[in-house]
Amino acid sequence: MRPDIDVASTQLDQKDMTMEEGSRLEPMTLSYSLDRNLLNELYGDDIDYATSMFETFLEEVLPEFNTIEPLLEQQRWEDVRQLAHKLRPTLGMVGLSDMEMLLAQFEVAVETSVESKRIHRLWHLFHADLMSCKPLVEAEWQRLLTKTKS
Repeated sequence: MRPDIDVASTQLDQKDMTMEEGSRLEPMTLSYSLDRNLLNELYGDDIDYATSMFETFLEEVLPEFNTIEPLLEQQRWEDVRQLAHKLRPTLGMVGLSDMEMLLAQFEVAVETSVESKRIHRLWHLFHADLMSCKPLVEAEWQRLLTKTKS
């Protein structure tokens, strides 16, 4: 396994174990925040560009994550891996660097032919976390919209 995804692997593996052990453990909830340092590196003071990227992510990219589930059901592993690889950098563009690492871990699981059932579980964990981050991204987009009107 590549060293740059060890943290992501640990997070998803812990959540995966929680699901498998069921009632013995409370469900694990990870809390995410936007990577403000990364956003500042990417956009600096260019509020218009940042606003455009957040809007594109919410309106066009985020729905594309939903196309992975049917590919999983059809066991089209190479298509799943390619789509995950394509979508991964978009997470960083909106400050979701932790989610970007988790998607990298998922991509490696698909690429290394991990058991199908586990790939499905990892996807469902990732997707649930991604959806829990949507309000963060929406709030930042609204904040940026407000700044552009000032």
